[in-house]
Amino acid sequence: MNKKIKRIGLVALAVLLAFSVAACAGGGGGGGAAPATPAAPAPGGDAAAPDGAAGGDVVELTFANVSIATAVEAGEVFKEVAERESGGTLVINHHPMNVLGDDRSVVELTAFGEIHLATSSTSPIASMHNDLFVFDAPYLFLSEEQADEILQGPIGQQILEDMTAIGLRGLMFWENGFRYFTSDHIPVNTVDDVSGVTVRVMENEIHIALWRALGANPTPMAMPEVFTALQQGTIDAQENTIGTIDGFGLYEIQSHISLTRHVYTPFFVVMHDDTWNSLTSEQQNAIRVAAQASVDFQLQAARDNDIRLFNYWENERDITISRPTPEAMAEFQARVVDGGVWDLIRSRMDNPQLMDDILDQLN
Repeated sequence: MNKKIKRIGLVALAVLLAFSVAACAGGGGGGGAAPATPAAPAPGGDAAAPDGAAGGDVVELTFANVSIATAVEAGEVFKEVAERESGGTLVINHHPMNVLGDDRSVVELTAFGEIHLATSSTSPIASMHNDLFVFDAPYLFLSEEQADEILQGPIGQQILEDMTAIGLRGLMFWENGFRYFTSDHIPVNTVDDVSGVTVRVMENEIHIALWRALGANPTPMAMPEVFTALQQGTIDAQENTIGTIDGFGLYEIQSHISLTRHVYTPFFVVMHDDTWNSLTSEQQNAIRVAAQASVDFQLQAARDNDIRLFNYWENERDITISRPTPEAMAEFQARVVDGGVWDLIRSRMDNPQLMDDILDQLN
């Protein structure tokens, strides 16, 4: 076990203690609509180290999932198919809505074996596996079809397999989606439209560099603060995936949504590698079948949901949706490349050739 995994273990134990305290502090009175937060499996417990799989015993796997609706639904597809295809020897305990922790926490717990499966965006855990920084590259993908070509093909499969370096087995990529620009007074059709604009970004040096290269004034801010900051005029705009724009109700105070599509962010699902290796070949195959079924479902559901929300916002909320032309998108891409953002990403990656391989295939 390398030093990185040992450090992850210490973080994992700290997170587990935090969950235990939260569980003790939580009382009733929340109403039937609010599910109780399940505790993470105890270190060394039956769920943390499935055994007896070779003899056909039932193996229970804890699955920590995110809160985006299409990912929650895809998690249920994964659970149903894996249990059916395994002949009932796998039981997937599905915990969506980030109830077991945020993206990075659950991936750390999975790498240490305290839980078995986890969903995360790539950005929060790129520092754990530096080649994932490639998915922060602005305008690397210009369409969902390009993203599918890479993520669902040999390059994506190699990225998932490389996760074994940190004790994880990459199972599949889902879609979080493109990031868009929203404001109550600024439509964006060309790169010059964001010049001097104060835009909220996540605390991420690559995203900060992106917006500086475009001439904007990027302002890192925690997401729960964004709604109020937009209302008060502390910031002019923010950028996010469509699921977050919807989930945080930003469309209620933003009259313009611009489809800048500046970063494509995937979700991916990982499994504790030792847990994977402890399963029978039949159980492993059941997980492979379930993974593909969940991908087929989630990609279609995510894209159908985007269309539904765009139609709703434009036709029922009277929101102006700006769609930059392909020529404008090419200018956005040129600005970030000339501004050194792609070079910054390459410098953060262990295998910078990966980014060139992606670009070569797309071009």
